[in-house]
Amino acid sequence: MNMLNSELVKGYKDISEDLDLDLVVNSWGVSGTVIPASNQPRNYKEIVSYSDLKAYAGYFYSMLVQGIIPMAFQEQWTISVSHSLGDIYAHLERAYESLRKIDELKNVNELIKMSSIEEVW
Repeated sequence: MNMLNSELVKGYKDISEDLDLDLVVNSWGVSGTVIPASNQPRNYKEIVSYSDLKAYAGYFYSMLVQGIIPMAFQEQWTISVSHSLGDIYAHLERAYESLRKIDELKNVNELIKMSSIEEVW
């Protein structure tokens, strides 16, 4: 499971680098988090002040539309024995598309205003 978590962490870091996004990716054991921020927060106040909440809302909703239940803002993911490498890659493909589209729009409000977000994908 640690190997699967390492793949998920690496994938999010690669997405951040590839799309030139401000994402902080943290990991410990079989769990991890993604925070839309340019600086590593050290406490709750910094998480709230550093984070792009609208971008995270767009990411969260777009992942749901694509059939992935993402971790909520300020929550962690946890890899379990029911996850496979295929699950990790499927998650990362959808995360890439979600984050790419949000970055492309440059304005999450436009994404949220759409009558049917499914049109984006």
